[in-house]
Amino acid sequence: MPQSSAAHGANVEDVQEKERSAAKGFDIEKAEGCTAQVLRIDQVAVRQQQQQQQQQRYWWIPGGLILGFVSFGRSPSSSSFQLNVSTAARGAPCRPRTFSGLDLDTLLSSSWASSEFVGMHAPARNAAVAPALPVELVLHIVDSVAPSNPCTILPPTDEVTKTLLSLSRVCRATYPAASKKLRQHCVYIDSNNRARRFARYLGGPLFDHSGSMARVHHLTQITQMFLSPFTDEPRERSRSIIYRDVGDETSSDHSWDLTAPSPLDLPTALAVRDIFRALAPYLRRLVIDMPLRSLYPDQDRYRVRPVLRSAFQALVNLEEFTSVQDELFLNAYSLGRGEPLVWLHCWKKLRRLCIYNPDIASQQPVWDGMVLHPSLQIAIFARADMNDITEEDMTYSTVDMKKAWFNSRSRIKDIDPSKSDRAEKSFTIVLVDCGGLQPTLQSFAPEWRRLDPENRIQILLSDAPESDGSDGFQNPIALTQTYLRDNAVRGTLFDDKAMSMRQAIGHEMETGDFLATTNGID
Repeated sequence: MPQSSAAHGANVEDVQEKERSAAKGFDIEKAEGCTAQVLRIDQVAVRQQQQQQQQQRYWWIPGGLILGFVSFGRSPSSSSFQLNVSTAARGAPCRPRTFSGLDLDTLLSSSWASSEFVGMHAPARNAAVAPALPVELVLHIVDSVAPSNPCTILPPTDEVTKTLLSLSRVCRATYPAASKKLRQHCVYIDSNNRARRFARYLGGPLFDHSGSMARVHHLTQITQMFLSPFTDEPRERSRSIIYRDVGDETSSDHSWDLTAPSPLDLPTALAVRDIFRALAPYLRRLVIDMPLRSLYPDQDRYRVRPVLRSAFQALVNLEEFTSVQDELFLNAYSLGRGEPLVWLHCWKKLRRLCIYNPDIASQQPVWDGMVLHPSLQIAIFARADMNDITEEDMTYSTVDMKKAWFNSRSRIKDIDPSKSDRAEKSFTIVLVDCGGLQPTLQSFAPEWRRLDPENRIQILLSDAPESDGSDGFQNPIALTQTYLRDNAVRGTLFDDKAMSMRQAIGHEMETGDFLATTNGID
């Protein structure tokens, strides 16, 4: 009997101790680097009954997130977190609960506290059941993680991309919002392996098992993309564009060593074609980093270039385009055969264009294209070839851009008067180069004032930053290309302040008018 009384007393003490071990509840604090309030679950645990081994269940989510709102942010204090949830009813053994990613919706609604809590003492039940967090607050947290600039494209290694990926795997409540942000901001294809896998994904069945149009709806959310598929590893760069001597540059600023094998291959080109055809109805912004000049038509034994040309021709809804390495060199046949410019004849909705090293001195189609294009408002030319050859003495001189524009406009009016209104549009041209290599245009000031007294055709300059010697990219070619790519994926390439644009000669810049042009405001 004394032993029985002692055991009974021990049971009473254990029950009292279990009732005192209530959860600490919710502690709201500001996560480092994130303005949204986050919710941390410190502990929800109740010890098992006497003489039973305590069991624990942990749910791990890498990337700074647990349960959708435990601890996440731009700079989380740890890389993984754990949750230990167990429940106990008076007079019944403890039942540990394991929460999977798809079962957390029940926790949000507190519906998981059901039959096993019948008969539980009120204080213990209230301590074990956490108050529900409104789903609207969770979705607000998801929105706060995404970039504020709608034109930003994030690489897979970015912390924001990793956080959005973790949020998409938490539960059904966060999956739609997080996955939408991933499609809007994180389509960053930087290797041939990723390009082929993405093409296979897009080439899958459009209908899910229930016959809904879920896949089609997902594709409509992919409106911008960074594409650099002709590399074996992400962000691989040609060393030939780094160590070249600037003095060896010809009038055509080739950024690829033509003695090296071209990375353009047919399987990757076919993957690019499949990607473009699938996304053509929805894609609005495209940034490419492709060595299209590394393979000329007379060297194209496997007919890679016709595949790429047909792929780009499919992008009929494109509104903004950036080519980091060339002028979108898509000639599929011999160089002597004239082929229409893809951005002029196929992309009628294009409003903003950025190309590298175009020949604007001797290529009249470039000027005719800018004048005739129905939607184009601004063109950025990086390291443009501006050397015009005088036929009389075969000397080089810098092309007079405004004269070339107005000559092209007059010729178009004479040939087709119905296009006069289109030729009268305002336009902005931005020249990008390293500071000391920018062209000197001041000698054209008197002629420009005569031709364009209202400065409707603006000529601006933007300087690529000089190398500080901390990396290997010492060459102006690589510096300029890196400057274009970084600003393009940040969504600031057509921002006059971010690019530090200035007038080429003494005209006063009308900031409001220029911003309206670059941002596409009618």
